[in-house]
Amino acid sequence: MNTVQDHIQPAWEAFVNRFTHFDSRLNWLYLISSIALAFFFLAVVSYRKHGSLKPFLILQEIFDRKVWFHKSALVDYQIFFFNTVILGLLIIPFFVSAMMILDGTKNQMIIWFGEPEVKEVNAFWIVVFYTVIIWLISDFSRFLLHFLLHKIPFLWRIHEVHHSAEVLTPVTQYRMHPIEMILFYFRGIFVLGIVSGVYLYYYPFVMKEEGYLMVFGVNIFRFAFLFIGSNLRHSQIPVKFPPAVEYIFISPYQHQVHHSKDQEHFDKNFGSHLAIWDWMFRSLVRSKEVEKVEYGIPDGNPHKSVLKAYFMPFRRMLKKIKNEK
Repeated sequence: MNTVQDHIQPAWEAFVNRFTHFDSRLNWLYLISSIALAFFFLAVVSYRKHGSLKPFLILQEIFDRKVWFHKSALVDYQIFFFNTVILGLLIIPFFVSAMMILDGTKNQMIIWFGEPEVKEVNAFWIVVFYTVIIWLISDFSRFLLHFLLHKIPFLWRIHEVHHSAEVLTPVTQYRMHPIEMILFYFRGIFVLGIVSGVYLYYYPFVMKEEGYLMVFGVNIFRFAFLFIGSNLRHSQIPVKFPPAVEYIFISPYQHQVHHSKDQEHFDKNFGSHLAIWDWMFRSLVRSKEVEKVEYGIPDGNPHKSVLKAYFMPFRRMLKKIKNEK
């Protein structure tokens, strides 16, 4: 009995953490803040258009049954459930952790450069700098992996599962093939482990005692991103930022454009938090350039069930290889 419970417990904890852990987009606080932001945005639009507020209609738009109970959304919920179980049962218990990478990086630095000199430093500014650096490197690594998911044929077939969503809800964020989920998991632990290991080598006393600037145990910049409407990126609410701001930060609508089935918008707006990477690599599209978005992939949706989402990418890739011979 204990053996069964030991296997089920990690999966249950992974599922609960999706709604309680402050590093998860579906945390209850971020869901509430996103609803509040969506209501405010739609209220402003309604007032400008009609000269009055229509709270009931606004709530109807936020909780549109046609979106939340769409067949595509129902597949999202199923993939979310099974991926969370896979995460809890197979990935977290058996793969390396960021702490292992951190220790390995620090030890390797000692082998290469010897023991570091102990210097007097301003702990506050070291922590601030580390907080900024880890956020920037982590965000760029997300951009880079996302870019590769679009550019490498096999990885695109995997990532296509995410883009096959025909409507967007916050759960669509987790509409991923397990291989993509593993890739992002490794990205996160390697970035955190390597950057933290380097910092721990140079500033051991500061890093052990202070860490980085956090809110509820989350990097303060990531917390701000999650709190200020991150869930609206995968939604039908077209929240836009001022045009100049969209050169720096990706607005929810800019990410919705990324999900467009229009070929003109393919391979645009790869960024997660920051738009500067897209600006630098000339893949940026701002909200004012796009009037309307239809979601999905242009050649139809081959991922209309969990099994198809998991196995169709391999079938489509094998078919392509066979046709090229």
